[in-house]
Amino acid sequence: MARDICAVALAGGGSRGAYQAGVYQALQECGIGFQIVTGTSVGALNGAMMVQGDLGEMLTLWQRITAQDVANVDIDKAIESPVAGAVYAEFLKKAVRSGGVDISGLEALMRAVVDEERFFRSPTDFGLVTVEYPSLHPVVMKKRDIPRGRLCDYLIASASCFPAFPVHQIGESRFIDGSYHDYLPINVAVELGATRVIAVDLEAVGLRQRPRIAPENLTMIRPSHPLGPFLMFEPDSARRNIRLGYLDALRAFGKAEGGWLTFRAGEIEALRQRLHPMLEKAAQLLGEPDGESLWRLLFERQLQQIRQREGDWFERAVLDLGEWYALDDEALYTADGFCYELLLRFNAGEAGESAEIAEVLSRAGSAVQLAQQAAEFGHQRLVAHLYAGIRDFSYGNGERGALCRGAAVLQREAACAMLLFALKRTLAQEI
Repeated sequence: MARDICAVALAGGGSRGAYQAGVYQALQECGIGFQIVTGTSVGALNGAMMVQGDLGEMLTLWQRITAQDVANVDIDKAIESPVAGAVYAEFLKKAVRSGGVDISGLEALMRAVVDEERFFRSPTDFGLVTVEYPSLHPVVMKKRDIPRGRLCDYLIASASCFPAFPVHQIGESRFIDGSYHDYLPINVAVELGATRVIAVDLEAVGLRQRPRIAPENLTMIRPSHPLGPFLMFEPDSARRNIRLGYLDALRAFGKAEGGWLTFRAGEIEALRQRLHPMLEKAAQLLGEPDGESLWRLLFERQLQQIRQREGDWFERAVLDLGEWYALDDEALYTADGFCYELLLRFNAGEAGESAEIAEVLSRAGSAVQLAQQAAEFGHQRLVAHLYAGIRDFSYGNGERGALCRGAAVLQREAACAMLLFALKRTLAQEI
């Protein structure tokens, strides 16, 4: 039987590399071992620290690093500027004027955190990607091929983001960023003998090679949220990206679930089962024959989908509510914690049915047209409007036809309103 060899492949992406520190934290917490690490650009630097087993060092580095530490560029004012892209302006201007900004700070950082003795003594194999300049010939440096005393040089070569960073010279050869050839070196891991690869994408710029590994043996971890500009070397941004990497990795490893929000594994399904009786009651209540025929037909189709695929629509509604009501996207939720935070925000903003929304939904037009017109009110007001309609109708008030019309037009908001109705009724019964 072939030996199972797990590799971690790390993409390039500048300051977004903090995300990979969070993934490494999750790997250790979940007890997932690896025998190979490959990286390009910032992924190579992170990979070297993973080979050394330096989680603490990696976390400390990312939580303290600033743009001046990396490229000797003062972008504090640019970061505070309301102008989009201002973060890059000073950096790019200086790069153009000087043929690449001064990265002596980056070199000093690498030499401070990379311990060659520990790196080469580690049983974990390693590979990085750089590109020879000006031929643009790709160069893969494997651990066994890196000369002693040159490890930091090749890490810098892999991260020389030309033309913003200068070309890096090693002996007679000159090198630029490995992302010019392979931004996420999955295939390097395969060449080193990996049978499984955990690949950490940063959704940054770079060329990609088609993975030469079966999909079932490749675990892709991608950011669920934007990680910010690639030059945002700033402690608060790094702390957030570390947390996002940790949560996304927990989901990839089956220890958590969700999307925009993260839940402990099994919590969303547990909540669905808890609310199922009241969800079914709401569907039965709204499914009684009445109302305008066209909208009735559309809504009946929606109800049918809800009943047939309750788990799918329920999870989507949970995540929509979390996003629309601005719940903490860095938290790891239980069902109870989610319900508490959601109702805290919903009850604070609940406004009941809106005559303005009702007027828009009563206009002539297609469902798509009406949904576009209603969008100006925002998700929270639309959900509150539909929730109030469902609640009032359950007490024998309101018009089913108008409610069905609104639900057929605003399907995602209607699903959220049904979930809130079921949640509040269920909690009232449990008291």
